[in-house]
Amino acid sequence: MCKILVVDDEKNIRTVFQKTLEADGHIVDTAANSAEALALAAQKKYKLALLDIQLPDMLGTELLKELKKIQPELISVMVTGDTTLQNAVDSLNQGAEAYIRKPVNKEQLLAVIQEKAG
Repeated sequence: MCKILVVDDEKNIRTVFQKTLEADGHIVDTAANSAEALALAAQKKYKLALLDIQLPDMLGTELLKELKKIQPELISVMVTGDTTLQNAVDSLNQGAEAYIRKPVNKEQLLAVIQEKAG
């Protein structure tokens, strides 16, 4: 079990991720944008963050950089439907530990969480 922050501007994706992860025993907070995510990260300690790349107020790769300033040990997984090579490279260069393409199935999501966060 770990504390996870899910950041995605699509409410249905946040809800599906939250329900899936909570059913697996994790504690989950969600944010619809970078501002909400940064506010949560300033108040609570997370082991892992699932970040969408296309957010309304900044790119997920930029958010990742800002989150790492607040919580350097944070494990980050980028989740996106915009699967360009540049997004993958930028994500990994900013410190992402994994990169998942949408749509994400439950088994894939849980496997990545288990692998990265234990």
